[in-house]
Amino acid sequence: MRFEEALFAHLKAFTGLKNLVGDRIYPLILPQKAVLPAVTYQKVSGERLHELQRDTGFTRPVYQLSCWAENYPQCKAVAEQLRLCLQDYSGLMGGTEGVAVGAVLLEGELEGYESDTGTFYINMDFQFYYSEQV
Repeated sequence: MRFEEALFAHLKAFTGLKNLVGDRIYPLILPQKAVLPAVTYQKVSGERLHELQRDTGFTRPVYQLSCWAENYPQCKAVAEQLRLCLQDYSGLMGGTEGVAVGAVLLEGELEGYESDTGTFYINMDFQFYYSEQV
């Protein structure tokens, strides 16, 4: 299973987040006219560890997860559930066929408002530590 699939499955399975956003979790962009609240995710950077002539499979990508809502309290509630879902997580992410994650660290948060759409957002950057099959 690819890491993005494992992350998506993990987010969908977390009860507190599911109660707020249902299945409205999207890669990269929020669809036009999407029902809110919702969450988007994208890889914003990544580091791979290498040995002399081979890839070790160990990687430390940073994913930005964004919470979107029609009002600030709702956006904060989604962000809190997202934090509870991911911060300091370690284990098999995505079920039995998932990815073994060593750690997830919350690196930073940014809040904002899009006046064109009347939408509140909170961007959260999480660093994931895991090893891929090589």
